[in-house]
Parts: sequence; C-alpha cells; structure tokens
Amino acid sequence: MYNINMNNHNKQFILQLQKGYFELVVLLILKKGDSYGYELTQKLNETKVFEAPSSSIYPVLNRLLKQKLIENYWKEKGNRMRKYYKITPKGERVLKEYYKQYQELHKAISYFNDGGDEA
Repeated sequence: MYNINMNNHNKQFILQLQKGYFELVVLLILKKGDSYGYELTQKLNETKVFEAPSSSIYPVLNRLLKQKLIENYWKEKGNRMRKYYKITPKGERVLKEYYKQYQELHKAISYFNDGGDEA
C-alpha cells in the first residue's frame, strides 16, 4: 500500500514539474525552428519526460500567443494546411529570462543537495 501511494505521489510531483517547465520547453523547441502542434507534441514525447497528449499543447500555445511570445501562420505540408508556430523577438527575450531563472533554480536545488550530488 505504501508503494502505491508513493508511486501516485511521484507521478503528481513529476506532473507539477512538467507543468512548470512546459512553456520554457516549448519556447526552446520553437527557437530551433517553426513547428505545428502535433509535431511539438511528438518532440516533447521523444524525451520520455514530457509525455503529453496532443490536446495538452494547445492551451500552452494559446497562452504564449496571448502573451505575444509566439506567432502563428498557415503553411501547406503534404497537401494539408497546418498552423505553424514561431517564436517572436519578445519570446526570445522572455526565453532568455526563463532559462536564467531555470538555471538559478537548478543551482539553488543543487546547493541544498550538498552541491549537486544525487539525493
């Protein structure tokens, strides 16, 4: 019974971490090149850490669009029109700040773990 609860706790912990990093990772992917929603989901799922259903990417993309961190446009691919997303100059500036904050957070966590040794 303890292992089941711990497993559930671990899953919840990982989900919360993923949610916190989702926008950062999407911006990092788009910095490398324009992409459409399903393709972004595939790239996220390649990591085995950000296992996300296709539908979970669209609320994130909509938030980033509203903040003007990304833009979208239509492009034909394989006889289909797809909505592509690209990072904006504002998005690149924000990405730098997000990444700096990520590095500071990682450094702080490592500090509390005796300089980065495994827990």
